[in-house]
Amino acid sequence: MHISGLYETTFLATNHSPPTNGFFQGYCFIRNDFIFGTNGALHYQALTGNPIPAAQDGCYVTIHCHNDAYVFDVDFAGYTILYYYHDGATWAVSNSFSRIIDYLRDQNISIRPNYAHLAAAMGNGMPLGQLFSFQTLAHNVRVAPRTHSLIITPSTVQFIRRPDPTATSTTYTEALSEYLNTWVSRFETLMHSPETDFTVDLTGGVDSRANFALVQAALSRLDNRSQLPRLHCSSSPHNQTDFEVATTIAGRYGFEINDNRTIRRLELHGDESYHMYRAQSMGVYYPFYRPTQGPTPTNITIGGGGGGIHRKLYELRAGSSDPNVFIEQNARKLKRPEYEAEFIADGQQFLAQAARNDEDPFRVLLRDGRVRYHSGRTPRAEVAFTPLHSVSAERVQLLAGDDRIEEGQFNYDIMQSLEPELVTMPYDSADKSPTNQILARLTSSPISKEAAPGMVWAPTAHIIRGTSANQRPAIEKYKTAFDKAVDNPFVQKFWRKTMLTEARELMDTLYKGKSIGNAANGKPIAAVLSTDLVTPN
Repeated sequence: MHISGLYETTFLATNHSPPTNGFFQGYCFIRNDFIFGTNGALHYQALTGNPIPAAQDGCYVTIHCHNDAYVFDVDFAGYTILYYYHDGATWAVSNSFSRIIDYLRDQNISIRPNYAHLAAAMGNGMPLGQLFSFQTLAHNVRVAPRTHSLIITPSTVQFIRRPDPTATSTTYTEALSEYLNTWVSRFETLMHSPETDFTVDLTGGVDSRANFALVQAALSRLDNRSQLPRLHCSSSPHNQTDFEVATTIAGRYGFEINDNRTIRRLELHGDESYHMYRAQSMGVYYPFYRPTQGPTPTNITIGGGGGGIHRKLYELRAGSSDPNVFIEQNARKLKRPEYEAEFIADGQQFLAQAARNDEDPFRVLLRDGRVRYHSGRTPRAEVAFTPLHSVSAERVQLLAGDDRIEEGQFNYDIMQSLEPELVTMPYDSADKSPTNQILARLTSSPISKEAAPGMVWAPTAHIIRGTSANQRPAIEKYKTAFDKAVDNPFVQKFWRKTMLTEARELMDTLYKGKSIGNAANGKPIAAVLSTDLVTPN
C-alpha cells in the first residue's frame, strides 16, 4: 500500500498493493486520549492492548483484513472521505480522488468523465460547493457513505451500516452532562500536555461560543496548571460587528483575540500547497482554498463546524418539505438540461443509501454533503476538531426531541451549564439571540469538579520538520497547472469561453499577489483544474 501523500495525509490501497491489517492514518480522540499519526496509534495499541475503533471523533481511516476481505472505516463525521473503484478485476481505495484517477491512468484503465457532476462544479450555492452525491466526476469512481464500513473483496464491493452511537444515558440532561465531561476533559488533555497546543475559533455567533464555554470550564478545572489556548477570529472587514462581539467576549474572560504568540506550525512551502490541494480537494470540493500548513499536534484548531446541522437551511432554500424538490432545484442550477435527469437520480440514490427511515433527509444532505466536505477541509489538511459535530453530541441530539433540535437548544444549554452569562451576551445579529422559548427551556447539566486530562499519544510528532522556506512562491505551481489545464482541448470544449476567461482573470489576480475575496469566487479555477483531472484517455 502507498502512503506517500504529503505528510502522510493520504493513502492508496489497491489489489496490486493491498493494505496491512490494522492500518491507521490520521488522528482521533478515544475517550480523553489524543492519538496522532500512525506511530501514535501503534504506540497506543501496543501499550493499552486496545484497538482503535471506527467512528470516533477526529479525521482518520482504519483498515482490517479478514481472509481476502479488506474492511475500511473512517471517523464519525466522515471527514476522511473514501473514494473507491472496483471493476471485478482491479480495485483501488484512497482518501484522495486524484490519486485514484492517477492510479487508473497508470493501469491504462479508461477515465470516463461524469458530465452531470462535472457541470455541477460551477453550480451556484452552498449545496453545489462539493460533490452532491456518491457519484464523482469520473464514472465508476464513487464515494463511500460516512455511516458504513466499506468492504472490498477480490470480486465485490459491500457496505455495512455501522450502529448508531451507543446510548449511555436515558435522558437529555444525562446525555448533555456526558457530552460536557467528555469535551471539557479533552480540552484539558490538550492544555495539560507540552506536546499539544490549540486555537479556538471565536466569532459573534452561537456555535463558537458554545465551544468557548467548554474551554472556560477546562481552564477552571485545571486551576492554572495549563497553557492557555489562543482565540482566533477571522472576520472580514465587512463584518466588523462579528469581530467586535468576539473581542468583547474574549476580554470579559481575560483573553485577547488574535494574540501574537508564536504558533508551532508546519508551514507548507514551494509546491507543497498545490500537491496537498490536488490530493485533498481537486475534483471534489470547489471553493478555491489553498492549504498553507500541514498536520501537527502543536497547532490544533477547534471549530464550530457541524453546529448548524439542526437548522433548516436546505428546507428553507427549497421552500418545500419534499427533498426531491430541493434536488430538482439544484439540478436546474447546472444550466445543462441534458444532465438534469441523471443528477436527480444520483441525488435520490444518495438519500436512499445514506438516510435512515427516521432521519430528516434535508439534514442528511447537509451533513453528508456540505458539512463533510467544507467543515472537513481543515481537519483533512491539518489537525482540527468540531465538538458540536461529534459522537457525544449525536447522543445528546438523539434524546433532545424535535423542539430542542429545531431551536438549536443544545448550543445554548452548553453555555447555560458552564458559563450562563454567555447565553445572553450580545451576538453579531439579533436573530442569534435566544428566543423566549429557548430561554424558558434552558437546561443546566452538572459536570465533575475534578480535572480528568487524558494522555497524548504522539511519539514522533516532535520530530516533524517542515521544508525550507527558500523555495518558489506557492502560487507558481498552481499557475503552471492551471495554464496547462485551461489549454486542454477537453476543458475548452466542455466550458464556455466566458467561464474560461473569468477563470484566467482570477488566476492572474492571484498570481499578482492580489485577493479574489471569498474562496467561492475561485470556483472557476477549481472547475478548470477538476475538468483537466478527468480528461478522458
